[in-house]
Amino acid sequence: MAIRIDSDSHFLPRDVFDDVDPRFEHRRPRVYFDAAGRSAATYPDREAKLSHHQRYVLPNTFLPSKRPPGFWEIPPRIEFLDRTGIDMQVLVPSNPPFHYDIELDLATNVCRSYNNAISRLLKKHPGRFIGLAHLPMQSPTRALQELDRAITELGIHAPLLLTNIEGLNLDEPQFWPVYARMEELGVPLILHPSRSGKLLGAERLMKFHLDNALGFLYEGTLAITSLICGGVLDLFPRLRVGLLETGCGYLPHLMDRLNEVYDHEGVDKLIRKRPHEYLDQFWISANVVAERETFTYVIKRYGPERLMMAVDFPHGLGGAGETVVDAVQNNTALTQQEKNRILGLNAAELFGLAAG
Repeated sequence: MAIRIDSDSHFLPRDVFDDVDPRFEHRRPRVYFDAAGRSAATYPDREAKLSHHQRYVLPNTFLPSKRPPGFWEIPPRIEFLDRTGIDMQVLVPSNPPFHYDIELDLATNVCRSYNNAISRLLKKHPGRFIGLAHLPMQSPTRALQELDRAITELGIHAPLLLTNIEGLNLDEPQFWPVYARMEELGVPLILHPSRSGKLLGAERLMKFHLDNALGFLYEGTLAITSLICGGVLDLFPRLRVGLLETGCGYLPHLMDRLNEVYDHEGVDKLIRKRPHEYLDQFWISANVVAERETFTYVIKRYGPERLMMAVDFPHGLGGAGETVVDAVQNNTALTQQEKNRILGLNAAELFGLAAG
């Protein structure tokens, strides 16, 4: 049977902040658990940056609550993978502690501590998890140093960037050396939106969980657009880009509109190809349940190679939890070859893994 990979799950190991330098003793993040079964991470420097809405209304790592099994621990994840027949799972950190608005030395320590913890986990459970490294993108120089350490020394599979760098789009020239090194190392750039930082339009998305339904959509489409129209993919034609937790149904509309701008508004002078022709550098996590009909149309337009299944474990919201594999397998509009690609072969290709 072809490999099956959950391309987006959220996780913080209990020892995630244990390696932060003691000189940050009163400022560093900490994980705690109380007698009522609640848990949280505290991080004064980050919590001070949150709006009232982010702090008290949205789901928040920093507020004490009863987390679903597997948020901090590996055994429930392995049990889930074994039960559902999924071979591997991409570990995406819970995003709030890792935004780019923290003083550089502290941020670098937090990233290094997280990456150390993920490296220990990958070595303990070889072949079950795909690890992502956080980088202190406040300083591309520091980010390059941590990228090299994470990939070449720690054995982590790829770096994770949020979809904007403290309000800056991803095509800013200061970030190009980081992309160049990713291309040299042969690792993909993995992107994920977050509601805990500068989410596009957040001030108008405070009802009905629109920060997720629309905010992540805005962030994801702007990230794709920035990398294409900002010329990043012309500069780095071997860079693979994975975009998580945005769905996929927007792709035809986005590409049609970008193609129109390219064809009729002089943008053809700025990049080498029509925008949709850059999709061969993107891999997208699809919500294969909610987007059942939509993602079938996306496949018809662009082929099955771009899409990956995502469970969004342990939350389940973005991938419909345990029904995700059956949702793909039972989709009569897909061939078995297309199903195999979505269930895992595409993710294996993105991360450069053997797909046997």
